[in-house]
Order: sequence, then C-alpha cells, then structure tokens
Amino acid sequence: MLRFLLGIAEGPFYAGVMFYLSLWFLKSERAFANSLFNAAIPISGIIGGLIANSIFAVYGDYPGWRYLFWYEGVLALVGALIAYLLLTDFPKDAKWLTKEEKEALDQAMKEESVSKMKVKWTQALASRDVILLAIVYFLGVTSLYGYSIWLPTIISNLAKVNASIASFLSIIPYVLASIALVFIARYSDRHQNHKFITFIVFLIAGLGLALSAVSASIVVLSFILFAISAIGIFSFLSPFWAVPQKALESEGAAAAIGLINAVGNLGGIAGPIIVGFLKTFTGSFLPEIYAMALFAFLAGLVMLLVRERG
Repeated sequence: MLRFLLGIAEGPFYAGVMFYLSLWFLKSERAFANSLFNAAIPISGIIGGLIANSIFAVYGDYPGWRYLFWYEGVLALVGALIAYLLLTDFPKDAKWLTKEEKEALDQAMKEESVSKMKVKWTQALASRDVILLAIVYFLGVTSLYGYSIWLPTIISNLAKVNASIASFLSIIPYVLASIALVFIARYSDRHQNHKFITFIVFLIAGLGLALSAVSASIVVLSFILFAISAIGIFSFLSPFWAVPQKALESEGAAAAIGLINAVGNLGGIAGPIIVGFLKTFTGSFLPEIYAMALFAFLAGLVMLLVRERG
C-alpha cells in the first residue's frame, strides 16, 4: 500500500517538470534546460549509491534499510520545501526578473507559439505523433530501467568481479552519461534536430549494448562498450522531450506530456521484470543485454516516424 501511494505521488513529477520547463524556456534552449534536470538522474545514482553503501556499512542490512528510507524521505521533503519557496508558476510572477526581462520573455514566447499546434487536450491525446512518442518513451524507459536497476549485477557478471567492485565500476557509466547528455542536448538545441539526435542516441545505446554482449569474452572491451551504451540510454531524455514541448501549446502540451509519461512509466515496470525473467530463464545476463539493445533500436526506429514541428 505504501509503495502504491509513493507511486501516485512520484508518477506525475517528471511530466510536471517537463511541462514546467516548457513555460520558461524557448525552443532554442529547451533541450539544454531539460538536460540540466535530467543530469540529476545519473548524478543521483552516483551520490545515492555512495550514501547507501555507507549506511549499510555502518548499520548493516537491518536496520540499514530503515535509515536509508528515512534519508530518502527527508531529502524529498527538503526538495519540496525548496520548490515551494523558490519556484513560481510563470515568469511573470518571478520576483527575481526585472519588468523588462519578463516582457521580453513573454514576447518571445508569444512569437514562438505561432508555430505550435493549437489543439484541445482531447485532440492531443488522440494525435498520431503523441501516440508514437508514447511508444518511443515506453521502449526507451524499458531499456533505461532494465539497465540502471540491474547495472551492478550485470557488471559483476561481465567483468567477473565481486559486488563491491561492481558497485564501484557502476559509477563509470553514470559519469559518462551525466557529462554526455548535457553536450548532446546543447547540440540538438543549436541545430534544432531533436528528433534525429534522439534516434542517434538510441542507436548508440543499442549498438553499445549489443556489441558488449558479443564481446563478453573480452572483459575490458565488453565493459567499455557497456559503459558507452549509457550515453545513449540516458541522453535520449532531453532531446526527446523537446519534441512535444515545442510542437504543442499549453493545454495540448500538458495532456500530451502526461500521456507520454504515463505510458513510459510502464516501461519502468517492464524493464526490470524482463531482465530478471530472462536471467532466471536462461541463467545468463547476455540475453537481457540483447533485449535492452532491441528496445533501444526499436525506440530509435519508431522515433523516425514522428513528424517534428517547430
């Protein structure tokens, strides 16, 4: 029951942030703005992992997991308080912007909205491209969650190392991803080719995963390729979300982003289950790596069918 309530609370968070950023940033800087938020995902994986290891080292499995939950809950409350005190709904309400800056941003937003589709939220939900984007996000998130949740275990199997060393090595893919996703987002903003860049990073993810499985007997090469695949797995988020953000106006954008995120969150369930099932069924992690590669390739191919606007 508590996990269900937690899911209700955290489910709309990501979609809400993506919509919120679309109200503050122009299309020329939107993917970059997304990337600064999305960089927190791999970075939190690094910091959270180190803190969790420290807690378990001091308190053991029990009551370590209880203290870990307390720590996570307190951080969430601190984040909520910061958001409430510092964030405003719209630029016009921001006290830290001058009147001239507010007017300039408002004018630029109005000029940009001319190229956006003006549809009701019901029409947005039935849009061909929104449905395709939801499919892409589901496939991408399936690969992402399968990768991130099973990362230390897969590394342990690929590199033939113990859990402690595997946990340390798992930091490397996160570091690569957190750096790369910012530069990739900036590049996609500069050239306004978010759709194609999303396809390319999915291709990087798929190739990295597939080749790491093929070269599993060469431990160092396999690990390098597996780490490189993290660039694609995490970097797709920022240019991907720039596509619906710049294509639809407020009401339609909110509904579309909500639907895409809702469908994508199912990938968060599917990814770990698929990886765990294949490991149990085959006794090896190689089929799971191939499965994640397949999801990445399919996501890239479906992305090519989306009609990019703006």
